[in-house]
Amino acid sequence: APPAHKMLCFHDFSYPRTQFRVALFAGCSLPQAASALLKNAYARLGYALDEHPAQTPGLNASTASLQAQHRNTTLGTLSVNLDRKEGLQAELLYPREVAELRRRGALCEFTKLALDTELAGREVLCSLFYIAYVFSHSVHRAMHLLIEVNPRHQCFYERMLGFTRIGEERLCHRVGAPAVLMHLDFDFTRRQIERARLGLSVAGTTLYRYAAPPADEESLVRRISATPS
Repeated sequence: APPAHKMLCFHDFSYPRTQFRVALFAGCSLPQAASALLKNAYARLGYALDEHPAQTPGLNASTASLQAQHRNTTLGTLSVNLDRKEGLQAELLYPREVAELRRRGALCEFTKLALDTELAGREVLCSLFYIAYVFSHSVHRAMHLLIEVNPRHQCFYERMLGFTRIGEERLCHRVGAPAVLMHLDFDFTRRQIERARLGLSVAGTTLYRYAAPPADEESLVRRISATPS
């Protein structure tokens, strides 16, 4: 049986056209509804899905999962792997690149992103990313974020969040599709959020304008830090 997931905290987001809650769970298992959404999203894209995460590097007790939900409908999900002795998933395809980046500071990776594309817009994607950023950087002090994405999505992450590509295209056997390795410096992320809160221009699009106010972020950090993961 998969390990039980334990909620660390949640935050409610409210926008002119949508309201939803993002819950953060400890452990590598997803809530059932989020797991179903992920499977459906992967199947729609023609991706495989690893049914035995415990056998995969990076999926361990340091992993957290997020679920965006409105009433009883799951809108999106995202997982976070912190860099521990088991390593990161990205090392399977990019061992040299990950080792080089690790020398520059603590790492994490975001994986298993899925959205209900009929119900979830940019607000859900941005809010999932923001809570994952608070968990990995503000609480656990990760300095560098890695993601593996399909090459056709590379420009989206460059434009929306300021990622840079650091690994050549390779076949990701976990999902049976091509992938490229991308990197984001969380110092850059933090500066963009601070600029957005001051009403200043930010890199790329307006994604960083979806961050919660400073007082709410401080509350999130306290709640996550107070709950052993």
